[in-house]
Amino acid sequence: MMSNETLTAKVTGKIIGSDDDQSGLMSELNAFLKAGGLQTIETRARDKGLSDMVSTWRNSEHPESTSAETIRSLFTQSEIEAFTNKTGQNESGAVSALATQLPRAIHLINA
Repeated sequence: MMSNETLTAKVTGKIIGSDDDQSGLMSELNAFLKAGGLQTIETRARDKGLSDMVSTWRNSEHPESTSAETIRSLFTQSEIEAFTNKTGQNESGAVSALATQLPRAIHLINA
C-alpha cells in the first residue's frame, strides 16, 4: 500500500503533466544537504576517491550530470528509498534525477 505522501507526490506529478518532475526531488535534496547531508556526501566522496568530482561540481558554473553508479556510491539505499518515497518517483527515476540534480545542488549551496 502506498503512503499518503507518496500518493500525493504521484498525483501532483500527474496534475502538472510530468511523472518525472524534478522540483520535488530538488527540494528534498536541498533539505537533505542542508541538514548535514552535504558533509556526509563529501565524506563518502573522499572515502571513495571522488573528492575531485565534488570539488568540480562546487566550482563549476554549469556542473555536468554524474552517473547512476556515482549516485549509488554517494547515497545509501535507504536514502535513495527516502527520495523515492517523498517524490513518488521509482528508484531508477530518482537515481537518474539525483545524477542530474546533485551536482547542481552542491554548486548552488556553495555559490
